Amino acid sequence: MRSNIIIFSFLGALFSVAIVYLGEYKFCSAGNDFVCVQIFDDFGMTMFPILPLFLFSLITYFLPERFFITWLKFARVWIPLSMLGILLAPEYSNEFMFAITKGSVAFTMSALFCVISSAILLFKLFQDEKTK
Repeated sequence: MRSNIIIFSFLGALFSVAIVYLGEYKFCSAGNDFVCVQIFDDFGMTMFPILPLFLFSLITYFLPERFFITWLKFARVWIPLSMLGILLAPEYSNEFMFAITKGSVAFTMSALFCVISSAILLFKLFQDEKTK
């Protein structure tokens, strides 16, 4: 199960970076076609949460199984919801202070994923030490 998550997240991250790069520089006539570039940028933003998923799957790979299971229960709900939120977010915003766009939603959801994942792992670690 752990190795499947690592492989899936690694291939997902690699695939999304490759698609965005190839899309913008090979398929969109070297980045000159704005609509074409925007499609690939949107795809890249939607797939952005895969990068922290790969990072934390690597971290939890070396931890005991109970840590991985606890973290996985959170991650398998958070990542699809993050992707859905990014997909539904507007591309541009007219707001001055708090612009809600695909990029800001992707960054915020990924940052929250890292913070919450770290908190879950630390809580599980302290809980585990307390029971010993």
